[in-house]
Amino acid sequence: TLKTFNTVNPSQFGTIVTDATWEDGSPPSFDFDGSDGKILLGSLFGQNQEVFTVSAWVNFTSNSYQMILSDNIWFANYEAPGGIGLDVKNSSGDYYDDNGGLNQGTNFTIPADLRTGTFINVAACYEGNNSGATAKVRMYLNGEEQVNTTVTHGSGNAHCGDSSTFYLGSRNTSQFLNGNIQSFHVYNRALSVSEVTHNYNALKGRFN
Repeated sequence: TLKTFNTVNPSQFGTIVTDATWEDGSPPSFDFDGSDGKILLGSLFGQNQEVFTVSAWVNFTSNSYQMILSDNIWFANYEAPGGIGLDVKNSSGDYYDDNGGLNQGTNFTIPADLRTGTFINVAACYEGNNSGATAKVRMYLNGEEQVNTTVTHGSGNAHCGDSSTFYLGSRNTSQFLNGNIQSFHVYNRALSVSEVTHNYNALKGRFN
């Protein structure tokens, strides 16, 4: 009830805080209460990670601005019009995204019938550059590509900045997730389209 472990590297783990609980449902999952529950993941990457993929199966209880993963990556459910977005912070502290004002199209709308009450798979691949300001972003919903675009950081190089603490289910002390997460994955490379689709097809039977 206190820790969740990395199945590839057992030395990395997350610490469960307050009301993030493991529920033996169908399927079993981590249940976040929308008010203070979160999992502290520590450092997911080393300094200036330029390429990565994040993926999660999420069931939102409410349609509000809430965080799946945060710190140097913001992976969020947007209240209007109900979409998933990816923001990345470089070592200069600069974010790019629709929400941050650079308006670079790094989010997509979730269909109304999938926004609450059902598990969906959301994934994002970020291909940055430690010696340049541009990065490629691809985003997926249930194994199908929704976003394929190039973005530019307003300052500094296109990478995930320092190696500070990441939060699963919150933006530190705000924007708490109200819902469930199962099978959260982080990769230190950009998965191909076929790999994202394969992962979705391999796990979707758990959530039908």
